[in-house]
Amino acid sequence: MDAYRSHSPRDQRRQVLVVGALLLLGLVAAVFIVQARFNLFIAAPPPPTNSSSLRSYAAAQPQDAPIFPAGNGREVFLTRCSICHSTALVADQPPLTAVVWTKEVNKMRTVYGAPVPETDIAVIAQYLAAVHGPSPTLGR
Repeated sequence: MDAYRSHSPRDQRRQVLVVGALLLLGLVAAVFIVQARFNLFIAAPPPPTNSSSLRSYAAAQPQDAPIFPAGNGREVFLTRCSICHSTALVADQPPLTAVVWTKEVNKMRTVYGAPVPETDIAVIAQYLAAVHGPSPTLGR
């Protein structure tokens, strides 16, 4: 047999069909492999939680956390605000008035979902204005 003999049109069609079938089979296998690997990265959504099972924890404070002086509202400020961020973040803010601190605390509640009761907003704002306002009256 001569390796270089010309094949009949029937043989050529058969070769094209076999090569096409092999390519299609490879493509289908590749799709299944990619899908299987992709599914490994997709996590199932967390189970729904009811509000009674949620717990709050205060963030650990770094050793060099600013010390806020004693005053009316200090404990409320430390308890409510340090749940989400360090006191250093508050100390790095520019001096703000009680009105602006009130807006900031409201923003934390409405935009970021901070667990601050309505009754604590004014207490926190007055304390921060007293210790970190334009004219601080406590601890300086």
